[in-house]
Amino acid sequence: MIKQSRTDWFGDLKNAQSVAVSNEYGVLMELRIDPAAYEMLKTATAHYVTACLEQPSGFGSDDQLMDFIETHVDELANRTPNGILIPKHEFEEEFNRLHRALASYIRTLGVDDSIYSVSSPIIVRMVKGEPDSTVDNRPYASSKVHIDPWGGDPGDEVVVSIPVLGDIARTTVEYFQPPNELETDLVRTMTDYEEGQQLMGDTEQLPLEQRLGYAYFIDAIIPHRTVKRGGQVRITVEFRLRRQTTEEEKAAVEAVCDSGRLSHFIEIADWHSLGTTKRMLFSDTNADAKLGIFVERPYNEFIYTTADVPPSTFD
Repeated sequence: MIKQSRTDWFGDLKNAQSVAVSNEYGVLMELRIDPAAYEMLKTATAHYVTACLEQPSGFGSDDQLMDFIETHVDELANRTPNGILIPKHEFEEEFNRLHRALASYIRTLGVDDSIYSVSSPIIVRMVKGEPDSTVDNRPYASSKVHIDPWGGDPGDEVVVSIPVLGDIARTTVEYFQPPNELETDLVRTMTDYEEGQQLMGDTEQLPLEQRLGYAYFIDAIIPHRTVKRGGQVRITVEFRLRRQTTEEEKAAVEAVCDSGRLSHFIEIADWHSLGTTKRMLFSDTNADAKLGIFVERPYNEFIYTTADVPPSTFD
């Protein structure tokens, strides 16, 4: 059985919206983004990506931008095997503006009071459309059906995923119905995703296809996988939040997850201040990344510091 606190949270999310929810599958919800908010988020994402590529943002259309990215994606020194574009010092201004655009949209949903904490920094993920065995066969490869707690994430987590640009039809995500025993037996860290798959067994795919212009709220117990059908690159903006729960439930969650991951969650008020009254400062440089120089830090250490700035800095 799914915990009532999970379904209650998604019920509150639905009830807080001024427009009808597009699709809902219990603890997975698709929300249409206000067109103006989506355009702001898309523009900020494009500026960040082109800054990573050291290119001006003067592309005439989304198609021209994505054609350029498709050609140059392998030149991104700050892109991880999972497709995350790690923010660096050279493009911290663009990253701060992107965070502000995303946080501005989240504030409009009216659910801040139901959020315990939020992950930071946010993630910009650029996924290539062609399968790659060196990436897809790793123990925690996103191409395998999994739930994020198997990789150490807290079990009271909700992933917010927003496809912003690119080929979301062929380079996409599939979602599955969680089995009944998942809540009690499988919401914990695994040695790899295959261990969890063997315990979970077969599960029915949900009839949901991601679309541009929509936000997806996915509870930690929803099995999912990245799918690459020979398409082109897609770009997604995402972050994780922890639901407000009882102290007892928080303690149970934290006892079985990776404590290092918990350190990257901050209070919602602090999260909203980033890119507005506080600037994220990244010391690692893209120049070093292009030379293959990467600073090794403990996983629980933040990759940025903050500085107070006037509210108009990012206007």
